[in-house]
Amino acid sequence: MLVADAGIGLVNALGGTAITFGEALEQAACTVPAVWLLVGLATAVVATRPTLRPLGGAGIVATFGITLLGPTFRFPDQAMSISPIGHVPNITADDAPWTGLLVVGGIAMAPARSRLRRFRATRRAMRPLGGATGAAQGVK
Repeated sequence: MLVADAGIGLVNALGGTAITFGEALEQAACTVPAVWLLVGLATAVVATRPTLRPLGGAGIVATFGITLLGPTFRFPDQAMSISPIGHVPNITADDAPWTGLLVVGGIAMAPARSRLRRFRATRRAMRPLGGATGAAQGVK
């Protein structure tokens, strides 16, 4: 995503628009937590019920639809706030609200912390192949 936006930033910089390369890249970096949340929710749906795989993708498509088409069709603020991407601030604004992005990032990181703890616990419970003990492998 950052690579794609770097390309957009480069086109903007070369085209002489008011948006600089750095601003485009910073805006893309601000969208990362919202995308993590979307991917995490889709992954949770698939992990919970693999038969509902289309629902995970539909959630992502619906979110982008709300984000892109909502302003055009004048969706109410309550509908626009469903999308995590709607909480990404416009960094070029003087009074960009960062609270929404921090909340979205915190929600996105909660499952990641849980998975990391689970991974560490699983790793400790695993035994080496061949049944060798730690001492036989040179581990003290």
